[in-house]
Amino acid sequence: MLAVVEQRIRSARHSMWRLAAALVLVAAMSGCGKKEAPGFTLQGALPVLESYALNDAFLGSLASLKEGAAGDPVLAAAYARFAVGALAVGLADQNPSVSRLIARDGAAPATISQFLGSTALIAKGAPAPLPDVLASLALAFSKGPGDLAPALKYAMSDAEAAPAVRALVAFKLTDGLRVALAAPESERGHQLQAAIPGLPTVMTLDPRQTAFPATLRSIEELLKRGAGAEAGLTRVFGRVSNAMTSAMAERAFPIPVSLVAEPRPGAPGTGVQGTYLPLLALSLDAEGVKAGVRPAFGWSEGKAVDLSAESGFPGALAVPLKELDDLKPPATETASAAIGKARAVAESIEPLAFPTAVGAGVLSADRGDRGRPALVLAAEGLPAIALEGALSLAAAAGVTDLRLVPPGPVGRVLPAFFKELPTLQGVESPKGARILMVLTPAGADLYPPAKATLPVSGWPEGAVAVADGKKLFKVTVAWTGQTGFASRLAETIGSLRSRAQTSPLVDVVIRAKDVSTTEILDAMAETLGAPGAPFGGLATFFPGLACMQGGPCPSTLPVLFSGAALPKPSKPQVVMAETRPSGFCDKNAVQRVVAGRAGAFRACYEAELQRYGNLSGRVEVRFTIEPDGSVSGISPTLNELNANVESCVVRQVSQLKFPKPDGGICIIRWPFRFQPGG
Repeated sequence: MLAVVEQRIRSARHSMWRLAAALVLVAAMSGCGKKEAPGFTLQGALPVLESYALNDAFLGSLASLKEGAAGDPVLAAAYARFAVGALAVGLADQNPSVSRLIARDGAAPATISQFLGSTALIAKGAPAPLPDVLASLALAFSKGPGDLAPALKYAMSDAEAAPAVRALVAFKLTDGLRVALAAPESERGHQLQAAIPGLPTVMTLDPRQTAFPATLRSIEELLKRGAGAEAGLTRVFGRVSNAMTSAMAERAFPIPVSLVAEPRPGAPGTGVQGTYLPLLALSLDAEGVKAGVRPAFGWSEGKAVDLSAESGFPGALAVPLKELDDLKPPATETASAAIGKARAVAESIEPLAFPTAVGAGVLSADRGDRGRPALVLAAEGLPAIALEGALSLAAAAGVTDLRLVPPGPVGRVLPAFFKELPTLQGVESPKGARILMVLTPAGADLYPPAKATLPVSGWPEGAVAVADGKKLFKVTVAWTGQTGFASRLAETIGSLRSRAQTSPLVDVVIRAKDVSTTEILDAMAETLGAPGAPFGGLATFFPGLACMQGGPCPSTLPVLFSGAALPKPSKPQVVMAETRPSGFCDKNAVQRVVAGRAGAFRACYEAELQRYGNLSGRVEVRFTIEPDGSVSGISPTLNELNANVESCVVRQVSQLKFPKPDGGICIIRWPFRFQPGG
């Protein structure tokens, strides 16, 4: 054609004819730049392309469009639009022509990712943000990290290629969701993110905003927008809708709940897993006790539905915090009514959430006279008496299966008894004398059974033995809000059990007003994490909990707020070192040395008192007097003031020099009390 035009230019006799022929040549050369196949025009091919038939005519038109896309933003955008839409149709229909479309055998995620990546390169000249959207889609089908947010945002827009992107995103989200639905609820979010790399997620403690329900809402919105004017994509959205209905029909999918995102430092484990977690959730926070139902999502008529929205989470306030330390009948009755209302909602949903457990005595409605189960979520830093009040309200409402939620990983619980084991028909209580644990603001005192005669030495590092004559009276393990018990309490409980052959139950006594819920949860985690043979009655007393393969399996369970009596020593108590040779320090000499530096300790306090006029309280420090009289192993065990006073006191203690102990070392705990004026 170009040769013919050039010949006409040379043979034209008139200048006007030559100019016209030259313009024809320019037009012809411009047409060559587009590289469209002979006879192909985008306008003419639209009916075939918009059909998404994936037949020879469609694939031929798409190939011609691809050939002309280089250097032409309009054709590049059109190619990206129809390539993505065709991929969505092929995957949804399971059409074998997908292999021809992506020029590879099979439709494995890796090959799909490569196809989308090459499409993104071809569309590089297309208007923004389409190239980035295609790159986002490519990463979503890969196994590596990515970000699906650009593709998801574009899919929700009114852009020309949005329906095609919307169809592919809807397919990908639904396909990944079906994989996650088969996982336990505690793993569902992780499985979903693994199945859909780059899935947008937010760090939140609101269970309704986590990955699983957020994905449900995204699919709902994609289906609502649908194919728009792209009639050829309609069947993709129809298949997505059918897949969602089939996967979630007559089912409810609960969402794990937590009040704290990060696990406690030093905790030996994260609790116990199970196939069933109660939907009834009792929460204790700065406002008081709330009774609610964990979010449980279903699917109805193309929409995500929170089946527990009637009672919600954390639920209505049952009793204010200030009333928990002196419960009276009106408060108990109000709480029982609120718990009963939430429990009714939970019982209606649980058969949909745990269909395989129906009739097995696991679900709340199937318990009969065995008492009802509930999750208990306690905010950190609240007084122990508030938790005791909350558990009392639960017991008054017939809740005896208590599963406290630890900070950190969701889906794990800390099973516990309140004051005593429930009486179950045909079930014997665990036999054997129990270890007694007394929690104080400084840590835990462990008392062996009264008849046990145990040595004073050989206890785990970090455990301080206290003698009564020649036998062990108690073992003390320090606790701080910063490091917890650091697994030392778990090791000491295990050591006590192995030496005294005790019951798998530990009586936990809490009488000090300043013990916090933080320390109680730490002590529970340590008790459940103590080494030893698994407790065989776990599933009996807590149906649906089990020792999961590779997971923690408790050998010891706590009886919280036990009324067990505290033993009294027959002789003066002597502190002994836990793992090093016992020694003796003259108490008067120790007191003289500490008192001799009283001015320095007071200065630590006075400096902060000038900044905070109402500052007062205690700082307790544990340290070791070495054989040469020097100080080592300094650790704060209690701080009621602030970090500056604590660090200053520790620094001053490190400079003390004591008389040499007689025959070993000494472990000292020294309380410093500060108040204005003296």
